[in-house]
Amino acid sequence: MKMRVVYILNTSSAYGANRSLAGFIRYLTDNGVKCFAILPEAGGIEEELKALGVECFIATYRACVRYPGYIGMPYLVNLVNIPKLAHQIKKWNVDIIHTNSSTHDIGIILAKLLGKKHVWHVREVLEEHFHTTYYFPAFYRKMRGKSDAVVCVSNFVYNYNLDKFPNPNMKMLYNPFDLDYYNIARTGFVQKDEVNILIAGNITESKGQIDGVRALAELTHRGINNVRMILAGGAEKKCLEEIEALIAEEQLEGKVDYLGHVSDLRAVRAECDIALNCSFAEALPRVTVEGMLSELLSIGADSGGVAELIRDGITGLLYEPGNYRQLADQIEFAMNNKLKCRKMIIEAKKYAVAHFKLEENAKRLLDLYEEILCKNHME
Repeated sequence: MKMRVVYILNTSSAYGANRSLAGFIRYLTDNGVKCFAILPEAGGIEEELKALGVECFIATYRACVRYPGYIGMPYLVNLVNIPKLAHQIKKWNVDIIHTNSSTHDIGIILAKLLGKKHVWHVREVLEEHFHTTYYFPAFYRKMRGKSDAVVCVSNFVYNYNLDKFPNPNMKMLYNPFDLDYYNIARTGFVQKDEVNILIAGNITESKGQIDGVRALAELTHRGINNVRMILAGGAEKKCLEEIEALIAEEQLEGKVDYLGHVSDLRAVRAECDIALNCSFAEALPRVTVEGMLSELLSIGADSGGVAELIRDGITGLLYEPGNYRQLADQIEFAMNNKLKCRKMIIEAKKYAVAHFKLEENAKRLLDLYEEILCKNHME
């Protein structure tokens, strides 16, 4: 009988964590693993999973962390719905429950109730990047320690969790990418009169897009007027309003385009030169890897997973988070040193190709599943 795995998602949107999961599932289903998914609501990722042959079940459940401004009693919701979820998981007769985010502990609770193996995918540094607090921190820490495996998406995440949430079965595993899908071959860096900068990702305070707009304003103050910025992603109303106010104040109309959420950015990236990531303490930004594979120059905040990907002067350029003048310096440097930047772009692509191959990273996850189940048979 082939291996059966159920994935518990923290959101039903087709954003980074779920797109990375879909990459794993594509490989696993091709290699004989039967995959199921539990989602908290209907959403964009559902159809993508179904296209991969994944049977989906929608149930109401909540995070075990409190985001700023959230008011509610999520544990009551979870307690009410645990019997329904347990019944569905029994029906599927799975071997492993895989929780796709550190924001939810309902997966480990179900695993212990049903006697199933559990994998916890840690894709966030919650307290630093999202400013969350745990409802029951001691219980959460204990549950993390009981998971059969904890998968961290970067060395930054691994090191952050090593002492905070100890588990003897912690591993670092990068997300998988279809390298051909993102490949945009170019012959040089900035081959037009105008420099186009892409900032991809949800517009939130922690992702720091305001740094980019302030840097653009600084460049115009220096008399550099051939730079255009493109923002792509959903937005928190307050953050978008702050950016719009700054654009009006600095008279940047026509220099900043907001596209909203774009499901496929390949055409946008083909027209851009720089991929900018201003995130603070982000676990491992998918958009930066996508930019590297698309042969854009990577510029980013010297923080978290961004700094893990970008080695300053080698695979891109870094700036101190919040220091928009330094960011403007780096953009100006790039415009004046095109050959050096082209070399960084080539090195960045080599790095991304070497570390993010779908087949290699997905096979490591499959090997982990087999290792867990082998231990189960030996016990």
